[in-house]
Amino acid sequence: MVLALASHAAIGMTLGLALGFALIRIPAFHVTSLVNDSIDPWATMLIIIATFVTTFGIDATLTGFILVMSQNDTARVRS
Repeated sequence: MVLALASHAAIGMTLGLALGFALIRIPAFHVTSLVNDSIDPWATMLIIIATFVTTFGIDATLTGFILVMSQNDTARVRS
């Protein structure tokens, strides 16, 4: 169960990292100009990326936990 939750967390953090970088790098969202206008652009970019990574990681872990628990319940009902 721990391995399944760790894999869900890793997938979620990878998706959060990709989405965070895409959000910063795509000029249509105008996030780059907001980051560059801040007092410390490096810290601002790091906070944005870290927020996406942790949010997606936690959400994917909780979703994985629910899926694993529902599979266990389904297996108990069928047997």
